[in-house]
Amino acid sequence: MALAKFLEIKPALIENNYSEYFTINERIVKRGKSPKQFIKLANDFRSILDTGMQGLITATVISNRTKEEIDEVYEEVKESLEALAVSSKIRALKLNSIIYKPIKETVEDIYLRLKQENNYVENIVHHLIALSPNNPEYSDSLRRAWLGMPVSDTRKDETTNDGEYLVLTDSEADDWEEEGLRSLFQDMTGDVEGFLSQYLNEDKFVEDSSGNRGENINGYDGGEEEVEFEGTTYYIYRNN
Repeated sequence: MALAKFLEIKPALIENNYSEYFTINERIVKRGKSPKQFIKLANDFRSILDTGMQGLITATVISNRTKEEIDEVYEEVKESLEALAVSSKIRALKLNSIIYKPIKETVEDIYLRLKQENNYVENIVHHLIALSPNNPEYSDSLRRAWLGMPVSDTRKDETTNDGEYLVLTDSEADDWEEEGLRSLFQDMTGDVEGFLSQYLNEDKFVEDSSGNRGENINGYDGGEEEVEFEGTTYYIYRNN
């Protein structure tokens, strides 16, 4: 089962009690970033830096430097990102003023995502060039990903409870998104007087609001995950 593969659990822990939803009770999960996620983090961070900063970070990672030297590199990288930080704030304001999200990420989009996921983008620099005393395994994994070295899976098994998921194929997810948006449109316009309703265009609303299935389908955190299972790609949405 695709959901069992994605959650790394036994199929017996999954129940399909009603409709297309699958519910999970007690299950074992791995906490923390997977090797794949560390590689993505390193690649995303690299993509927002110029080649000079990339080289400086690499040189710092592979060499033994004093705390003072590491602090200097940290400040230099931080300063190089200041202009991007400003343009990203402007980008965020623009995105908040429209109802759709861009299909292709810009450098500013990547910066904003990294900031959201890591509190501050500078935290990534810290983990790369200064071994974190609180989480040395995290720093080591990120460093290895940055240098293109194999990353070991150091995550620990933990028990968690509850969860409701929707598992759909690509076409099913498109249909589910459209149906949800049409239902939302009807809810929002249900009390509009008859003579005004002619000016409301449901198809236009659906067209403009489509394109971000995670936010439109996932009622938990707005995410869309995908997993390959027996030759088919399934898209997974958590709802609680």
